[in-house]
Amino acid sequence: MNHISSKIKVLIVEDNTDIIKYLRAILSEFDYELYYSVDGEKSVSLIQEIKPDIVLLDMMLPRTCGLDILKTPEIQSMIHDTAIIVMTASTDKVIKVESLKAGAVDYINKPMDKDEIIHKVANHA
Repeated sequence: MNHISSKIKVLIVEDNTDIIKYLRAILSEFDYELYYSVDGEKSVSLIQEIKPDIVLLDMMLPRTCGLDILKTPEIQSMIHDTAIIVMTASTDKVIKVESLKAGAVDYINKPMDKDEIIHKVANHA
């Protein structure tokens, strides 16, 4: 039996569990259905399975890069239905520009500001 949820699905792809806890604490105050993945390589199949409305995608993951995930054909085929917000501690503007060119709708700088997270997620919900 398929369960159809009207909640906005948000997937957090982040290898730092403290950041996941921080994001979950902030976003759980709202009516989002939250998922998370600490494994960048497995996140592509998870995105295909969950079909989230929003993905918060870390750019610096072990064994893979968020930009590489963003550029996969599987994610590119979903880019019009899934808002991808990249998260990065990098000050390199090239990473931000390349992620936006690849289809990300926004980015959040680390360290992250609670209000910025709330507003950016809400803007793309």
